[in-house]
Amino acid sequence: MIDMIEKIHERKQPDDFFEEDADWTVVEYLDMISTYTPDERVIFAARSDEKYKQFDADMDEPAIDPTGIIVFVYLLHDDEFFCERVPNLDEVYDRLYKALRNPFVGEFMVFEDGVRKDYRVKNAFEEVLHSYEVDRRRLPALLIEWY
Repeated sequence: MIDMIEKIHERKQPDDFFEEDADWTVVEYLDMISTYTPDERVIFAARSDEKYKQFDADMDEPAIDPTGIIVFVYLLHDDEFFCERVPNLDEVYDRLYKALRNPFVGEFMVFEDGVRKDYRVKNAFEEVLHSYEVDRRRLPALLIEWY
């Protein structure tokens, strides 16, 4: 799990749409986690209505299989986050388009086979957009460009 959290915590690219995530350390992420089920759809989560699970850096928990598509979503209003397996790219696109328009989503990362897939969001004029620059509820058609 620590490997996945380190990937989430890596430095961002300048064209990233989401730039309002919390700047937590790996230990702070571990302290917030309330669910850890690496073999299920939701791999780990921090939910405000659940008690935190106790982890430490030497924990002997089952490892996360990085194979396939995994998304990480951070929700601003409650400092909640979850890391979840997604069955296909169609679902990733559907959820990503909704997240782009939701002002309460502070981060949406996509990992494929353990590697972060960077993307930029552009408008119809092919201008790169960032979440803090626009009213996200009123975004027109968007182009997702993976790089």
